Amino acid sequence: MKNTERMYRGSSKNCQKTFEDLKDGRERIEKICRELLKNEIIVALGCTEPGTIAYAAACAKEILGAIPNHMEIYVSGNILKNVKSVVIPNTQNLKGIAEAAFCGIVGGNPKRKLEVLNTLTMADVEMVRKLVAEENMYDVHLSRVQEPLYVRVELIRGEHTSLVEIQKSHLNITKVQKDGKDITRQYQYRECVGEFNGSEYKLKLKDIYNFAYETEIGDLENLMKLQITHNGRIAEEGMKNDYGAKVGKNYLKLHEKEKTAVLAAYAAAGSDARMGGSILPVVANSGSGNQGITIAVPIAIYAQKENKSNEMLYRALIFANLLSIYIKRGIGKLSAYCGAVNAGCAAVCGIAYLDQQPLSVIEDIITNTLATISGMLCDGAKPSCAAKIAMSIETGLLSYEMAKNQCRFISGEGIVGKNADKTIEYVGIIGKDGMKEMDSKILEIMMGN
Repeated sequence: MKNTERMYRGSSKNCQKTFEDLKDGRERIEKICRELLKNEIIVALGCTEPGTIAYAAACAKEILGAIPNHMEIYVSGNILKNVKSVVIPNTQNLKGIAEAAFCGIVGGNPKRKLEVLNTLTMADVEMVRKLVAEENMYDVHLSRVQEPLYVRVELIRGEHTSLVEIQKSHLNITKVQKDGKDITRQYQYRECVGEFNGSEYKLKLKDIYNFAYETEIGDLENLMKLQITHNGRIAEEGMKNDYGAKVGKNYLKLHEKEKTAVLAAYAAAGSDARMGGSILPVVANSGSGNQGITIAVPIAIYAQKENKSNEMLYRALIFANLLSIYIKRGIGKLSAYCGAVNAGCAAVCGIAYLDQQPLSVIEDIITNTLATISGMLCDGAKPSCAAKIAMSIETGLLSYEMAKNQCRFISGEGIVGKNADKTIEYVGIIGKDGMKEMDSKILEIMMGN
């Protein structure tokens, strides 16, 4: 995009106030946005919660130096519900917490991070089955921690032990021990993992919007290309083959006469394949491969159909990824609030960005979408995630049509705030605090099934 085109497209002169109020405002926002993209847009194989368990276990096994005689594993309720019903890739339909951990122990490569099971072989899988079947080989505990994303793996072999703990984000190692000795700092440094706390900075929608228009794409181009390639490939895989409940295929059949049907259908198909155990990696957003698929696939398809330039496509993806992160950070990585909602909303806002709509229209898309489907619950990773993705994108497209015709829900109607930022703030409160009881009830039902 030429410099003359990289103008600010906000609705008023006040839209750059955040930049001006901060010391070195533009530079700080630039740094925050780039760090968020770097930390939250990552490659993952399979569902990220089994991936986190496998990663922690692979790290613990590396520290121990051998297959353990016994394993103790502690997980939060949200980890449990996202592992229970999803197929672990490269395993021929294995599911479960212990199964994911032993996959990491037997054949995982911790240096691959959330692609830890990329190296798993069929011989490894057979060994995993034997370990899971052994009596007194392991114990799984539901940890009563407040943190929704929590995994701790403890391995024992004779007199030697190892421990790896992960909290808050899928690769954020917070404790490492070898034979009872703390080696956390050394291990964190070697693995180069941790959580970037961008939430301490008060980013607003207009900051993200400006950043996407004004930043030099540079190294971000490769990241966006990677997301388009990987997530597009798994969407095609879901359409070509039969995974899960075949939501993508069914959605396209139902809406075959609608030109926008492919946007939701292919995103849903990507989730069909991913939840069904596809060995294809994806580029995740906020720790969720499904959210990464939901954002990237519709935008990429729309850009191709409308003959948008590559640079506009990359900028739209930068904007949509950051928007989804912005909505999600108030809610938290894992909760009873379905992440497809923020991702579907962000995807359609990215499409509006491609259409060079002003910020006011994008604000209305956000308001309309979040006011409509913020009640969609997350009851774990499983085939029905694909249907929730389709519904989120469909709602986003309806919200876009309303916004183009100056139709929006207004402040005071339910959870709608005085502006999009305020509505996002309210959604964060609902997702993080208001739905805690729902989260516990969902887990109670799932454990009873």
